[in-house]
Amino acid sequence: MTEKVFIHAGAPSTGSSAFQMFLGLNATNIRAQGFEIAYPGRDGAQNGTLKMWLPAPKHDAVTRAYSIKKAQSNSRRYGRDPTLPLILSEENILGTMPSLLRGNFFSNAAARACHVKHVLAAKPIERLVVVVRPYDAFSISAYKKRAGIRQLPPFEQIAERLLVLEGGGLNVVHAFVEQLRSEHVAVVKYRPSRKQIELTAAVCPHLVSDQFVR
Repeated sequence: MTEKVFIHAGAPSTGSSAFQMFLGLNATNIRAQGFEIAYPGRDGAQNGTLKMWLPAPKHDAVTRAYSIKKAQSNSRRYGRDPTLPLILSEENILGTMPSLLRGNFFSNAAARACHVKHVLAAKPIERLVVVVRPYDAFSISAYKKRAGIRQLPPFEQIAERLLVLEGGGLNVVHAFVEQLRSEHVAVVKYRPSRKQIELTAAVCPHLVSDQFVR
């Protein structure tokens, strides 16, 4: 398993923050088992330091190349051992919530997948787990979360735009499969009642979870 990568790609409003908080609580145990972990510190995830500097549609080739270097520098800055298998969780790999509200949440998926591949220096991906949610519930949840941060137009004015996403879920998964060439790919449906230990097993089944904080 040396240097292999296990990726959790949960879109916004699919429980990613809860999963990352779970990783933070169990970071010492996970590292004791010989794995590195990387996740952002959004919403209080303990010791989250990951910054992927993922590209936006407006970024040109020069900006994208610079962003790859920044993301790689971030990994070195926090002392992650590049020789160990890595568990990586990032909710914005597929796209961002502001992009969703503009109706183009998935339109940049191929460029983001390519960015991830280069940031990881083409290390072999053992597992890619993409968490999805039905568009109607997903859009409403994403709107509510974003509206808690900034003022938005009434939901009725942008609902149609939210439900006509460029690209679509199947194209997103295909783009990541094409770029990352993961040995195993799983598309997991979001369930509010799912225990974090279940998602951990889906992302990295090699972990022994008996002593995890739940």
